[in-house]
Amino acid sequence: MTLWIGRRIGVGIANEASRGVGVAPSYWVNATSFSFTDVPERALSEAGFGGIWGGDQAPNTLIHGEGEIEFELDDQSLGAILKSVFGTVNSAIIDTSGYKHTYTLQNDNQHDSITITTTDPIGNLQFELGMIDTFEVTFEPNSIVIARATFMSKGSQETGAHTATYGSTKKWIGRHLTFKLASDTSGLDTASGIDLKSLTLRFEKNAEVQSVLSTVQPIDIVNKRFNVTGELTLNYEDRTWLNYVKNGDYKALRVDLIHDDLAGSATAYYQFRVDLSKVAFDQFDPDFAFDDVVTQSLNFTALYDAGGNDNVVNDCYLINQIASY
Repeated sequence: MTLWIGRRIGVGIANEASRGVGVAPSYWVNATSFSFTDVPERALSEAGFGGIWGGDQAPNTLIHGEGEIEFELDDQSLGAILKSVFGTVNSAIIDTSGYKHTYTLQNDNQHDSITITTTDPIGNLQFELGMIDTFEVTFEPNSIVIARATFMSKGSQETGAHTATYGSTKKWIGRHLTFKLASDTSGLDTASGIDLKSLTLRFEKNAEVQSVLSTVQPIDIVNKRFNVTGELTLNYEDRTWLNYVKNGDYKALRVDLIHDDLAGSATAYYQFRVDLSKVAFDQFDPDFAFDDVVTQSLNFTALYDAGGNDNVVNDCYLINQIASY
């Protein structure tokens, strides 16, 4: 018997070349919590046996993996996660030493999948066909940016030994964030940054396991409706944000994380940017705590920009020194 603490688990991820076909880890994430595991489902017999007791069997009907990985956002593993979130990535070299990875939403229900590998003192497991259900990024001023990804996958298989290796990565803190609003996306570049106290950006893919009669493993896991939502908090200095909610105003929104410059580059930086074409605001909630500075919180939802950009996410890119994903 081996006793061990959860901190000793290593969590690796890799984009699958063929959906559902396992691959060795490309990146080991800096996990801060992990709750991903097999979820067997059973059919409980309700048959009578001449007494007050229940049935005699509970066979497995479906075995899949499900759970959450929370991790510190870094420039390398983020690229693999974003490929699974959006489905399509195009990479190009910039300024001799950096690569810009541009992500676009793939308009189908079978986005790129991920293999999740775990290594710990009692063995090694591999979860194939990992599909993101939700991906959430939280920004706080005095903290490393934290991401949470919930997955669904096939049930686990034992795999050969892996050694978790953590390379040199860049991690963002909340103060690396620039947040902007504009009437439309054409005005985001020249818009002034807005001072937030906290921000959460969430991508929801509504993943669903597809089960059939011939196997206890899912034959597929599909992504369904794609949603982008978020929450923000800032000081309550005027009625601007309240009026956004009351008047039903729409705005273009930018989330821009910029770290220091790439080695050997004078103009390129480690960067993660998301531009939303059209967002609506709701659930305005001021905090009138008597002994604190008054703040305001509200939610936003990204909408389809019909007749404008004709999209929900107008731009999403990551800049680092990884050549491709």
